[in-house]
Amino acid sequence: MSKFYSTMDVYLASIIYLHTGILPDLLNNNGRVSFNFPLNEKVFEAIREYDAGMVLVANRFVHTIKYFKGQIFQIKELEQH
Repeated sequence: MSKFYSTMDVYLASIIYLHTGILPDLLNNNGRVSFNFPLNEKVFEAIREYDAGMVLVANRFVHTIKYFKGQIFQIKELEQH
């Protein structure tokens, strides 16, 4: 059984990070990057909040999305060389 919650959804990954403060491990699997968070109650709480339409600070959310998208491009670039 996996000890990580894995998602390829950059928006969900951003919410989980903002809610928990946990930076995910990123894994490139044939050009598809996944965000992997440890399985714990904080992560599940963040997912529940996301599904319920949580209120958040827009500029922090946008900044986090941009950061994670930059990480995706960086990982893909490193894999190509």
